[in-house]
Amino acid sequence: MFKKFQDILKDLFTFVGEGGKLTDFNVGSALRTILEAVAAITEEVWYQLQFFVYRFFLSTSQGEWIDRRLNDFGMPRIEGSAAYGLITAGRDSPSPLSILISAGTIFQDESGELQYITQKDAILNIGDSTVDIEAQAADVGSDYNLPAGTVLKQSGIAISGLEWGKIKLMGGGADIESDEDYVNRVPDYFDSLSRGTGPAIAYAASTVKGVKSVTLKENYPSKGWFTIYIDDGSGVANETLLQSVRAVLEDYRAFTVHYIVDTAKLRDFTAQVQVICYTDVINADELKLDVRSAIVKYVNALKMAQPLYLSDLIYLARAIDGVENVRVIAPIEDIMPAEDELLRTTSEKVVIV
Repeated sequence: MFKKFQDILKDLFTFVGEGGKLTDFNVGSALRTILEAVAAITEEVWYQLQFFVYRFFLSTSQGEWIDRRLNDFGMPRIEGSAAYGLITAGRDSPSPLSILISAGTIFQDESGELQYITQKDAILNIGDSTVDIEAQAADVGSDYNLPAGTVLKQSGIAISGLEWGKIKLMGGGADIESDEDYVNRVPDYFDSLSRGTGPAIAYAASTVKGVKSVTLKENYPSKGWFTIYIDDGSGVANETLLQSVRAVLEDYRAFTVHYIVDTAKLRDFTAQVQVICYTDVINADELKLDVRSAIVKYVNALKMAQPLYLSDLIYLARAIDGVENVRVIAPIEDIMPAEDELLRTTSEKVVIV
């Protein structure tokens, strides 16, 4: 295991501290500043050595040997995480009695493939028609980051008086890192060892469990600062995740780096798309629903600040069997989100004509 910044810095503190004369290692002290500079330079040497070793043997590794060798560099595979958020359960009219939704109640999407388990008891009170319930996905994966408004149904024995469920907010679901993505992350990891740079800070934030994408704005809100925007898949990362990111950055950053961690801002996407089907299509209305579902899924998979090109929507729709031609009526131009913006939509916001 090659030494990294914090390990080197601790060794320097120990070495100097044992002398007994210089002991002020507080943040901002002249001694700490000097030692951190030395540690950063020393780490660069380790960085260059690691890069050489990587180029020498990692490209020949396969399967579990990838994990073994990258773990030697202090770079474990990113584990998958289960989505967590809120489900709104309710009925179309005020409830005539109190309804208990016990912890462990299972809701699922229309296909039955994606299930969510309630984490706490909740009560739909007399006279109310809705109640929000904390829930977690039954498995890891980004597919569970369903958009707000997605209709759910109860699994198993239905609770009497409860008529429907919907996703209110769901995010943090992530897939287990594939071999290809794992290896492709290596150059970014080695670049991140050179602390004090934007890519290093962004990389550190991206390794936190539950983070789906990261963007970074340099010299903002003022010179010498970074603002890091975090997306957990829902577009509204909770404070717990933001605190986890801050903890990683505090242990990871160089002494000259100041930062702010903030959540992404949701930007609604609405569209009107004309779909022309081939004449031999039996059920044109059903085909158009497939096109709408494909567009919704595509938009909700976009990462923070990722542009949406109208040509991609057209290509996506025309790739569906039975579609002859497609015209995007609205929007009229490509959408370019800001650094902190995340495009999201629902079926109601995508109109197919």
